[in-house]
Amino acid sequence: MAIGDETPDCIVCVDESAVNILTTFHMNGQSYAGLHACKCGIIYSHIKVGNYNDDQFIKYLQGLLNIMNSYPQPHSVLVMDNCSIHNVDGVEELCTEQ
Repeated sequence: MAIGDETPDCIVCVDESAVNILTTFHMNGQSYAGLHACKCGIIYSHIKVGNYNDDQFIKYLQGLLNIMNSYPQPHSVLVMDNCSIHNVDGVEELCTEQ
């Protein structure tokens, strides 16, 4: 599988966000000039107070993987950045099992 081979409906991106008193609510996404922001929506979320630890992230990932589909169906390719929590023990094995 090479980057760019998948259709956009196959891709699920894991992203973290934080909220504080200064955060505002945005109705629109952001994208590069001339491109439209994806409006595919959120397929899974988990809201908690404070930071995730290893076990909490694994539980979040299990919940996400449970609603994802087999390849090559929509929502079947998981994309994560190199955030340190994405590299904890068990993440690669869990993704491979699914």
